[in-house]
Amino acid sequence: MTTTFIEPALANDLIPGETADSLRHGLERFGPADAQTFWMIDYRNPTGFTALALTHLELAYCGASKIVAQEGLIAGSDGFAVRLLGPFCYTAERPMNDAADLPGRVQRLRECLCSLPETFAKDWQTKRAEIVAQNQDWQMRDFSALSKAELAVALDEALTHALHAWTDHFRLMYPLLGLQSSFYAFADGLGITRAEVADLLGGYRSTVTDCDLGLANLAIRARAMGISPWLEGNDWRARLTLQGGLAAAWLRQFDGFLDRYGWRADVVGDPTQASWLEDPERPLNHIRSMLLHPAPGQKLASLMRAITQREITITTVRARLSTPERSVFDRALADMQAANFVWWQEDHNPLIDLAALLPLRKVAFAAAKSLGLTDQNDIFHLFAHEVQALLEGRSQLPDHASLIHQRKAWHASWQGRRLSLPRHFGPVPDRVDDAIYAEIEGLSPDYLAALRGTSPSGPLRGTSACGGQAQGRARVVLSDSDLDAVQPGEILICEGSTPAWTPVFGRISACLSDQGGTLSHTAIIAREYGLPCIVAMGNATSHFRTGDLLRVDASKGTAERLENA
Repeated sequence: MTTTFIEPALANDLIPGETADSLRHGLERFGPADAQTFWMIDYRNPTGFTALALTHLELAYCGASKIVAQEGLIAGSDGFAVRLLGPFCYTAERPMNDAADLPGRVQRLRECLCSLPETFAKDWQTKRAEIVAQNQDWQMRDFSALSKAELAVALDEALTHALHAWTDHFRLMYPLLGLQSSFYAFADGLGITRAEVADLLGGYRSTVTDCDLGLANLAIRARAMGISPWLEGNDWRARLTLQGGLAAAWLRQFDGFLDRYGWRADVVGDPTQASWLEDPERPLNHIRSMLLHPAPGQKLASLMRAITQREITITTVRARLSTPERSVFDRALADMQAANFVWWQEDHNPLIDLAALLPLRKVAFAAAKSLGLTDQNDIFHLFAHEVQALLEGRSQLPDHASLIHQRKAWHASWQGRRLSLPRHFGPVPDRVDDAIYAEIEGLSPDYLAALRGTSPSGPLRGTSACGGQAQGRARVVLSDSDLDAVQPGEILICEGSTPAWTPVFGRISACLSDQGGTLSHTAIIAREYGLPCIVAMGNATSHFRTGDLLRVDASKGTAERLENA
């Protein structure tokens, strides 16, 4: 079955001044040849990409994934194919250029997976130290005194850094994804349910988990110190400083938290997004929300429940296996724990996915100042080659002033249109050959059937990411700006989540997502907290409304409405 392809008027609505030279590494606009490919919208950036952000995107998605595919770590494709619709992107598998390479790739990946459990922890610590050193070096560099010519060189270095960082991302991610995907297949063969697998992989602390616990601890301390009222208003920092005593002590703790976790941002992979260190209102808003709840420290309790449930499930699963099966299961589980994708996924996010943006942001802002831009954020409305031309004197700012104005207006015209765009189009396949891609995006047979309109009637179905039951009111969230409205005990319904969303996971009773699979960020965080979660539901955000009373059985992958809002 084929969905309607995009309208030509939308496909041809280009960024003002966009040329063939603007996008170079496989990032393209939709063309007639794309009508026979199945495309999924990337829910991770709901506001769309500016010109300079697109330069980073094509390096991160297209360039890096292709490099790793050609190295043999992606067996079934040549990485991601990415197409643009306005400022938004859609992804698909990029077919292999030479199918004859497949046997060799499969063999290299198999060899990698065999040695991974024994080598990963040591290899990651070595790579982690290297990445941390590189990030610190970039953080310490002062670009304010550089000439335009020197900034042009620095911009090229920042883009090269982004490509290398994301290449590391895929080099590390794909083997781990392959290992976890094979574990799911192994579990299926032993009759272990997806909900049980979720329990087996849950309850692991990560950098993101520790960050969330840090926010909760700050909320607990603010309440205990009696300083909650001083956190309100725009002048909260000055008020805390002037108050002194416990207030100043809490502020020092908050600043220490930012020093450690300030890399977080609301959107991954977009250099236009300010980090928490740059905009501390974002983490402070999470703390303010926690202070409205009776138990701001329930995150740790949730984590401990997930750890307990993991041990119970291990015992339960082992008890029903034969002796030979139990031995194989123990080895497979030990391998998963040794090369724990769940832990690494959240540990690498700040070091690669987010920190890779910092060099480009620093150089871009220095370039904006050097070029005399009144608003430094205007630099993001220029493609990298245009910024290079300005810095090298091959063009002049007055030549681009009108273009920047047009692009800002064009980008603004697309805001609010994201939810009206098709989430997918092209022929919906019966199955997806690349198992890793399928697990990331949640392209299960049930999900694909839902897209084709052939799913069974009754409760809405999806893939169990973390088992359990919950009943509560729905809260449909389509943007990070709506997160502060989430109330304790509500069932969060979203297209998918990013790391910036995790502070709300400590106050919801369950989570339903339209997209994403068992290896998506939504699923990973839910498992860490033992939170009932169903992913790849297809249309939960349109099927349910905020205020609906829902019953969720995440172990069965079903959600149903008990009462309309």
